[in-house]
Amino acid sequence: VYLGPIEAGSQLSSVRIDEIQSVLARGSDDVDFDLYRGVSAEQAYRNTTATFSGTWSAGRNRSERRKIRGRAIYLKMSNTSVGETWAFEELLCMYKETGRSAARSP
Repeated sequence: VYLGPIEAGSQLSSVRIDEIQSVLARGSDDVDFDLYRGVSAEQAYRNTTATFSGTWSAGRNRSERRKIRGRAIYLKMSNTSVGETWAFEELLCMYKETGRSAARSP
């Protein structure tokens, strides 16, 4: 499942995610997550190398404070284990649009 894109409002700026936190349903199996960035929504979606990854478990998960910056960002959640299911309830995402100087190297 992909969530996004989270995009900057202009070509001269980028968006920076400072923190994410998820809540998975009680009894849910683990969920792997990956964050992808790019200079466009299409590039971020087609990116095959995640900027960072992790795993969430049932209930409220700890805040993930690794930062990611790009003009567009996608969050991918998945579970490839046969016989396991997961249910996503909530996502907190603290982000902000950054200025022109920060957009040089998304």
